[in-house]
Amino acid sequence: SFNWGVGLNLKYNKDFFTGTLSANASNGRASYSMNPAADMNVWDFNIGGDLLFQLNKGWEIGTDARYVFFRGYSSGYGQPEFRWNMTLSKTIKSVTLGLKCNDILNQCRSLTRVVSAEYVEDSYRNVMGRTILFSVSFNFGKLNSNKTSAVSSSKKKMDY
Repeated sequence: SFNWGVGLNLKYNKDFFTGTLSANASNGRASYSMNPAADMNVWDFNIGGDLLFQLNKGWEIGTDARYVFFRGYSSGYGQPEFRWNMTLSKTIKSVTLGLKCNDILNQCRSLTRVVSAEYVEDSYRNVMGRTILFSVSFNFGKLNSNKTSAVSSSKKKMDY
């Protein structure tokens, strides 16, 4: 068996905006010397993009979307999927409050292929599916910016 893949990413950065376009392909081949009719050739494709907006007053909005499709799998396996996720966060001094929504369209499945000397098995595995996650993050470096700047200036004076 032989597996390989290739990917291309294009990224654009501006002061308040970051955008990325990506395309990936991976190929898996299995060849059998005793029965060439059993040879397998499967492809996984992933095309998508990410957008991140950093707005005024500590707001950040992000989204990513992917179209995933497959070729060469057994009948009934490898149905195309559209995956969409979003994030929203607000930073207040040293605390960041975040909301993340994964698999908004509830289409994400885990497709696996097992190839051995005796058989080939395609199967779907259960994944968590649609989730909404609320988070609270602390940046301890921002808790007291006056002390942080005083330490930095003292350190610079010691260097000279």
